[in-house]
Amino acid sequence: MDTSTEKIQEGARNRIRLAMQITGWTSTQLARASGIAPSTLNRFLNQEVKHTLSVPTMAKIDDAVSSYLKKITDKHEAAVKAQIYGISGSSSLEPVAADSITIDVKGAVQAGVWTSAYELREDEWTPVTLPRPDSHTQYFGLRVMGESMNLVYPEGTILVCVPMMEYDHSLIDGDHVIVQRWENGMVEATVKELRHDKDGQAWLWPRSDRPEFQAPLRLPKNGDWTNEAEPQNEILVTAVVVADYRTRHR
Repeated sequence: MDTSTEKIQEGARNRIRLAMQITGWTSTQLARASGIAPSTLNRFLNQEVKHTLSVPTMAKIDDAVSSYLKKITDKHEAAVKAQIYGISGSSSLEPVAADSITIDVKGAVQAGVWTSAYELREDEWTPVTLPRPDSHTQYFGLRVMGESMNLVYPEGTILVCVPMMEYDHSLIDGDHVIVQRWENGMVEATVKELRHDKDGQAWLWPRSDRPEFQAPLRLPKNGDWTNEAEPQNEILVTAVVVADYRTRHR
């Protein structure tokens, strides 16, 4: 391993340890709050590996720390910890009413159709304040593209999502889920409706009035699609849609 890689790894580890110090969380608690597989974070912290964590993964950790700081009632304490962590003055620390949440719309998803998964740069995220949909603590937003789920989500709808690692319930028929698929080193994403047939087989269904978008996707029967995120998984449910928001165009 070259010196530059070692320096990058050490910098990432130091920031993770600082996040744990700021929040008082264990590495497993930090991973779950960040929507990261605990095994991934613990392996990076405690074992010799040849890689470092990706920029999007480190951003998830920063998001988790920001969410933690927003809940501190002592504003002086929150400001001091934010300054130590390097996010002093961040708009993400602005207080909101207890019955409201502020989420970042981080990218887009093609409803019912597989398309290259992408996330906007952080300076392009759009903060949106909405009524709190439930008791979860971690949310993010995705904007719907296309008409392939048009019976439920018109194009432009903002989906309020909870990372699968933070979702408090078992998935049931009718749940709308964000799904990622790995193929030839590329990642695709979509939103679909989860259903089970009489044999217990799980399927992902579009909800569209257009015939070209009505074919379901069969999920692996062993349930691997709900396990912790690892790059070798072909299909993974990464989040659950708990609410949606749309504007009415005249």
